[in-house]
Amino acid sequence: NVLASMDDCIVYSIGSNYDFSFEYAVNIIAPQCEIHTFDGTLNLTKRALPGGLKEKNIQFHNWNIVSDCSSEELAKLEFPSHCVSDSLQKLNHESKAITWLKIDCEGCEYTVIPKFAESSVETHQIMIEVHGTDAQRVASLFSVLHKAGMMIFHKEKNHWGCYGYSCVEYS
Repeated sequence: NVLASMDDCIVYSIGSNYDFSFEYAVNIIAPQCEIHTFDGTLNLTKRALPGGLKEKNIQFHNWNIVSDCSSEELAKLEFPSHCVSDSLQKLNHESKAITWLKIDCEGCEYTVIPKFAESSVETHQIMIEVHGTDAQRVASLFSVLHKAGMMIFHKEKNHWGCYGYSCVEYS
């Protein structure tokens, strides 16, 4: 496993809905990886995070990652949010590489992925759930990924959600 052999790796997981199974699996394979989970939609006063995240090198950030950095746009949002560039800066990752970027954010992939592609941060691999059936929007997203040097090596429909047809997972 390539990830297990790396001395230094950073994993971003955007969108969790209290499910940390991806992060736990990464920690088992590569416990040296710095894992960052982002989800501003969780109400942590009503339901606590699972215990032991820090021991598994999982850092939870109670904010959503969005594309627009303008304070007017951020003020309009329902949940705590930071844009891609501000999130990278807060975590001192502007000059680092993201080894894996997992993103399942119910549609934000169309605006957030291009911002990662434009940033100074190199992303080695993306695992993404693409939501919706707008062919032009999906094609535009994959055009951005292609220009960033990415290529699809796996895809499958999400049969459990999205009415069984309108979400597809890609790596």
